[in-house]
Amino acid sequence: MTVESIVGISVYALDNPAWVKESIQSILNQTYQDFLLGVYIDGHVDEDMQAVISSYQDHPKIVLFPNDKPLGLAQGINHLMTWGRKLSAEYYFRMDADDVALPDRLEKQITYLTLNSTTGVLGGAMMEFSGAYAGSDTLYTGKRELPLAHEQIVSMLPKISPLNHPTVCFRYSSVPVDALYETDSGLAEDYRLWVNLVMLNVQFANLPDILVAFRITPNFYQRRSIARAWSDYKARMYAIKTLDQQSITNWLFALGVLMIRLMPSGVVKFVYRFRHHLNKA
Repeated sequence: MTVESIVGISVYALDNPAWVKESIQSILNQTYQDFLLGVYIDGHVDEDMQAVISSYQDHPKIVLFPNDKPLGLAQGINHLMTWGRKLSAEYYFRMDADDVALPDRLEKQITYLTLNSTTGVLGGAMMEFSGAYAGSDTLYTGKRELPLAHEQIVSMLPKISPLNHPTVCFRYSSVPVDALYETDSGLAEDYRLWVNLVMLNVQFANLPDILVAFRITPNFYQRRSIARAWSDYKARMYAIKTLDQQSITNWLFALGVLMIRLMPSGVVKFVYRFRHHLNKA
């Protein structure tokens, strides 16, 4: 089978079945259609989720990858990316199971990558929402924009992860076969991958366009746990050292973010939203 692109979604036991279906449908309804959608099921799921997954079992554009043992996000993405490479696909698109891809998301990224052959990793902007998704009538609560150019993206790496992970597309030919997500990096696997790819001279870019509607769940800020905060701190320190950006400013920033992340969820929510206003500056 010849296919230009692979889209990968990982599904977990605690995911909302209705949101998973919504996410899958948002990919199937894209204006660009030269893709296969790989759905990686990370461990056992309940009957409601299994019913959603099984409904796509015979869909010509979907391949299901059930896995009895939950192995985490990094393992799932690595599995799907490797599958796509074996099919000689040109691009791999990430997608989260509780988000919604705007109808022209894939088309916009394919168009950019076709016109910019040196770009190896491409992200874009996201709109935040909570509750039900209602298409153009959705009530958005925030916007995540990040720097567009490679140089700006790299300069931000010591402080933040400068790509919206659910929007990312990889060009297979630009990413070495062994440049995969680290499976032992805690909950910051994307952040560390960006650093590793920069060191391999992979070129990054972000589109200004909104590509994904990012769902803020009721427990979003509460679940940004101590483990996640510590993983992010270690990823920042890894970026600082690996990119040789060691400075008092960068060290203090990493420590300051860690301390904020350990504060009550209300404080974290305020800082989190304020930071995303600053990222585009």
